[in-house]
Amino acid sequence: MKHFLVFLFLISSSILLKAQSTLSIGTGPSVTGGSTFGIMRSNTTANSWNRNAYIYPQSLFTTIATNSTINSLEFESSNFSGATLAADAAFKIYIKNTTSADFGTSSLTWATEIATATLVYNGTPSSIVGTNSGFKKFTFSSGFVYTGNSIEILVEYKQTTAPASEIYWAYDDETSVPAYTTNQGKYINGTGSFAATLTNSNSRHPNMKVNYTPANPVPINLISFYGEYKNNAANLFWQLASNTSLQKFELEKSFNNNTWMNINTIGKNTVSNNYTYTDALLNIGKCYYRLKMFDKDGTVTYSNYVLLNAPAKQDFVLFQNYPNPAKTSTQLAYQINTDAFVLIELFGVNGNKITTLVNEQKEAGTYSFMLNIEKYKLATGNYYYKMLIADKSGNTLYTNTKTIIVQ
Repeated sequence: MKHFLVFLFLISSSILLKAQSTLSIGTGPSVTGGSTFGIMRSNTTANSWNRNAYIYPQSLFTTIATNSTINSLEFESSNFSGATLAADAAFKIYIKNTTSADFGTSSLTWATEIATATLVYNGTPSSIVGTNSGFKKFTFSSGFVYTGNSIEILVEYKQTTAPASEIYWAYDDETSVPAYTTNQGKYINGTGSFAATLTNSNSRHPNMKVNYTPANPVPINLISFYGEYKNNAANLFWQLASNTSLQKFELEKSFNNNTWMNINTIGKNTVSNNYTYTDALLNIGKCYYRLKMFDKDGTVTYSNYVLLNAPAKQDFVLFQNYPNPAKTSTQLAYQINTDAFVLIELFGVNGNKITTLVNEQKEAGTYSFMLNIEKYKLATGNYYYKMLIADKSGNTLYTNTKTIIVQ
C-alpha cells in the first residue's frame, strides 16, 4: 500500500506562563469561633493567644510546579458582627516544605518547629482583617520557593485588647477534604504567656488561597510533531524538550480544520519525552490533527496541525461514527462517488425514527458533521443511523446502517 507521510516540526513552541496564579484549598463549609481552630483566637477575652500548626498534603498542590514562588496566603474570616481587631493584636506566619505526612501523636515543640521554618509575615493584622467577612490576604515579606512536597504552615496570634465581638474563621476537616488526617493539625491556646508545646491534635485546616508565581525555567517545549498514514491508520509522533511542567495532552482531530473533537487524553510520560498515538482511520480523504497542551499551572496552548491525506475510495461509503461509544457528541462521515440525493436518518433500538440528519442533493465528495447527543436527549443505549443514496430518477444506489452507542 502506498504510504502518505506528512512532517511538521515545531521548534520552541513554548507555553507562556501566567505572571500570578492562585490555588484555592478547601471549601470552608464549617466555621469555628476564633477561640479554637482558626488562625487567630479572635474571641472576646483579653490577652488571648494561640499557636497552630498545619500540614497541607502534597496531593493538594499538584497544579503548582516545583520552584514556583509563593507570595502570599489568604484565610477566610466570617465576621458576622463587623467587629475590629485592636491595633495591639500581633500575628505571625511561618512556612516550610516538608516530606512528613503528619506530625504524629506526640506534642509539638514550638521553638524546634519554627527553627527550620521561614517567618514570612510578622505584623499587626487589624487593617487586613477589617470589619467584613471574606478572604484576608497576608503578603509575605519575601517569596517562599515551593519544592514539590507537602507544606507546613505555623501561625501565632496574640491580642491584648479583645474585640467587641468574636471574629470567626472558616475551616475544613476530612469530611470535606479527604486528604486531611487527624495528626495534620496541632494547636494550643490560652491567655497570658504562650505555651511552649502544642498538645492537641485534629484534622481541621483553615480554608486557604495560595498566591504564587509559577516557575519560569521549564515551559512545555514541543520539538517535533508529525504523522504517517499507513495501513489505513494515522500514526502520530511528537517529542518534548522536557516533561517537567506538563500536566497532560488532549489529541484533537478534524475533517475540515474547523470543527475539532478530542479523540484521546494523554498523561505525562514519566519514562521518556517521546509520545506516539495511532488513530484507526478509514479512507475519507483529509484528516487534521493537533495537540492541546496543558501546563501544570493551568495554561493551555495548541500545536500547529498535522494534515494526513488518505486516498479517497471511488465508492459509496457510510463510515462508523467517531468516537463510539459517545457521550455528548460524535462525528458522522460519508462518501459518495457521484452527484446524488442523500438521506440519513436516526432511529431508536425499537425502530422509531428520532430525526432526519441529512436530506438533500449532494455533489460527489466526502462529508462529515457532528451529532449533538444532548440536543436529541439520547439516553444511554444503542441507536442506528441509516443512509440511502438515490439518483435523480429515485433509483436506490446504496444503503447502509451503522450503530451508535451512547454512554
